[in-house]
Amino acid sequence: MGKIIWLDTETTGLSSVENAIIDLAAIVEVDEEIVESFSIQMAPPIGKKINEKALEINGRTIEEISKFPPLDIAMAGYKKKLDCYVNKFNPEDKFIVAGYNIGFDINFIRAAFIDIGDKYYGSYFFNCPLDVYSDVAKTVADTGLRLPNYKLATVCDYFEIEIDAHNPQSDIIATRELYYHMESIRPKYIKKNRTVEV
Repeated sequence: MGKIIWLDTETTGLSSVENAIIDLAAIVEVDEEIVESFSIQMAPPIGKKINEKALEINGRTIEEISKFPPLDIAMAGYKKKLDCYVNKFNPEDKFIVAGYNIGFDINFIRAAFIDIGDKYYGSYFFNCPLDVYSDVAKTVADTGLRLPNYKLATVCDYFEIEIDAHNPQSDIIATRELYYHMESIRPKYIKKNRTVEV
């Protein structure tokens, strides 16, 4: 599948405009092999809102996140990681960006790039994200799977995939495992449960 970067963010709220990333976890995969994993913490810039409920979910405090590296330094480190694997000036050498409900993470990461004055966020990625949340929907459609909800932790629990929810490194490891697990089981479910009329 070429180059995939699996991403998960923990944030100070749900709005990529008003809130900010505090933790960004990534797994770099090349030809289905993990070549690197990392996590980058960053303090929310001045002016960004901090939702106390979001911090509670993340298990963080305002005092703790205020000691994280400033956004510009953290994002410089993130860009340095990306530059190790893709040539952002080559339109054929990009990452597929993947995750669970990945649009949420993409919006926050794009906002972080803009906040540091970098308008070229998209130059690292193909414009075709791989969303495992959508992949779960395919499995639901093909198998009739019904769960109380389709949050990452709930789906992982169903498929017996270990996860420490809202720990970004754990979340992204579990997301990748979930994706490959569903890829392996879906064909037999489709063959067993779907009939095709001609």
